Amino acid sequence: MHLNCCLLGLEGGWPGPLSFMTSLRGDMMIRRIFRYVGGFCPVVLLLFGMPAQAQMHRELSVSTSYDNNAFGDYSGQGDYLTQFNGMVSWWYGRGHSQTQLYFSGDGYLFTQTRDRSFAVQGVGLLHVRQLGQGNNQFYAGSFASVRLDRAAYQVYDYVGWKNYVTLKWYLQPSLMVRTGYTVQLRNHWQLATSGYTDHNAFLQVNKFFPTRTTLRGDVNFGFKHHGTSEGQIVMGIQVAQSLAENTGVSLRYQNRLNTHAGVFDEDVLFQDTDILNDRYDYSGHEWTARLTQQLPSRRRVIVEGGYEIRNYQTLTTLADLSFDFSTLRKDRNPYFSLTFETPLGERVNSRLVYDFERNLSTDVYYDYKERHSFSVNFDFDF
Repeated sequence: MHLNCCLLGLEGGWPGPLSFMTSLRGDMMIRRIFRYVGGFCPVVLLLFGMPAQAQMHRELSVSTSYDNNAFGDYSGQGDYLTQFNGMVSWWYGRGHSQTQLYFSGDGYLFTQTRDRSFAVQGVGLLHVRQLGQGNNQFYAGSFASVRLDRAAYQVYDYVGWKNYVTLKWYLQPSLMVRTGYTVQLRNHWQLATSGYTDHNAFLQVNKFFPTRTTLRGDVNFGFKHHGTSEGQIVMGIQVAQSLAENTGVSLRYQNRLNTHAGVFDEDVLFQDTDILNDRYDYSGHEWTARLTQQLPSRRRVIVEGGYEIRNYQTLTTLADLSFDFSTLRKDRNPYFSLTFETPLGERVNSRLVYDFERNLSTDVYYDYKERHSFSVNFDFDF
């Protein structure tokens, strides 16, 4: 099967990269794109000279779902969403190192609110190197992407560039450390205040016990600059236990602390999908539990639930709704998920997923009692 993911086209007026380039408003927009991804292009061109023995790998994922509150707000508007993801990659390995060049494309088709449909397309590079004779590894990668929306939601359009390094190191056979750093640049050209840089560094320590117990502690520091600056520390502890040969359970607690917060500006577009929400906007706590049961014939059932408390430092509601502006937004968010996975042959995997959540918020825009979603997913490996 032939996939041309980088040239993913979109039905019903969705722009592909060629039509997108011809519709940009002037040379200034083109210069912005090449300013963000231009530094990545020479590396890509160099990799096209990789030896012919580089292994090609192709993946395709198709999922369809129904969500009775597709946008997670007070309106409770339901919608069907079909998602396509395709990737073509080339691996080239020599000794203890491997390099991957890949092109990816994602398409999101909404049935009722078609104007919300969009696509994300990108090109990436990943290098993996084994350190020494054990399982110690070093990862470095870069990914440049473009998001394209229909005319009514072009405010979400962006050009992005993400770079990261990660080190996995076994200090002892039973003690493993991960650490890494990521920097992400994003430019939303439809907004006056459009660009930001997001830095993120993490440290994770895993301890493995003879009782088939794994204890993990992690700390993550993020710093975001978009005219103002925001910082956040996320600390977590997790314990996983094998209850039987094919059964495992894990418990996790996470604490999110803001070191300093920027002032909310309605012209600022944040990183998350919803322009009114951003992880730097709130602090809080989260508890999660997860049960995994392996079944015969490579089938698997996953049950997960959790409860999150989010305390916002800013007022983020821009809708014309009744709201007490003397009170900052506070959310209480219980959620539950049930997943069943089963292979359909050697190259196809399928997943059935049910999700439930409710959001009890002092902000009426985000307050809703029940949100249910059902999805069917198929993953093809070529």
